[in-house]
Amino acid sequence: MKKTIFICIFVLILFLLSACRPATQVDVTSATEKNIEYSFTDTEGTRITLADAPQRVVCVYASYSDIWLSAGGTLVGVTDDAAGERQLDVGDAVLVGASKEPSLEKIASLNPDLVILSADIAGQLALKEGLSAMKIPAAYFTCDTFDDYKMIAELFLRLTGREDLQEQLITTPKAKIAGALARAEGKTGPTVLQLRFTSNGAGVKNKGTVAVEVLRDLGAKNIADDYPSLLEELSLEIILQADPEYIFVTALGMQDKEVKTAFEQMIATQPAWKSLSAVKNGKWFVLERELYHYKPNDRWGESYEKLAAILYP
Repeated sequence: MKKTIFICIFVLILFLLSACRPATQVDVTSATEKNIEYSFTDTEGTRITLADAPQRVVCVYASYSDIWLSAGGTLVGVTDDAAGERQLDVGDAVLVGASKEPSLEKIASLNPDLVILSADIAGQLALKEGLSAMKIPAAYFTCDTFDDYKMIAELFLRLTGREDLQEQLITTPKAKIAGALARAEGKTGPTVLQLRFTSNGAGVKNKGTVAVEVLRDLGAKNIADDYPSLLEELSLEIILQADPEYIFVTALGMQDKEVKTAFEQMIATQPAWKSLSAVKNGKWFVLERELYHYKPNDRWGESYEKLAAILYP
């Protein structure tokens, strides 16, 4: 009898202890960690919190599609630049329009849990209010430098849970950049002209392109910094006056061979170009579109290495 009473009391004590234990403690901790893991602030300063790791992602800019895919993610929607011009392996992703004018209706029809956009394209910024009204999480980014890329890549790796890819996507390119910068250390950077062909003709750049930012990091002196009027109108007279030691040429919507032909035609039709030191000394270069027109992403290291080898042979 006493033994039975003792057992009953023991069971009752265990039950009371169990009832007093905070049963939700583990769940609360998990939820807190989840909120930290899937919360971030985009380039526009918008704080975005996702309920869980995003599974239905739409990306309307090819360079960011490339980073997301390289980070182990998948896409349910992309724009024509990813599937066409960049020829990324987007699987069964649905086309949601052109990168300059993506379709809000097509994006919404895919029921995305995250939309990735460029803060540099007006047609994408125009979607912000509509996506917000539909309560679709939308993240805008800008990527002009390796540090910009590094921030985006680290975020994407966190969202996909593939931090194991950090060495390939971030550590290795960063080491290559350090080597290229060491090559330029203590040396006087040469003067350069960054010429860019578009459908409207040729223009000069001193910011907002991969080539410009890499050249600046390597200590090169962009003549457009001293002659800002070049940014508004291409003046051969000013270029002749500045006489840059190097000329680097890129283009929108043109293959590298076409860019080379276009610049050679410019030299042929305007003989004054031949008097430039860079032309006479053969120090003009058509830069690879994969490294300097597109965002190089995990190839940022190569972008630095190749220009460092040219500037500091």
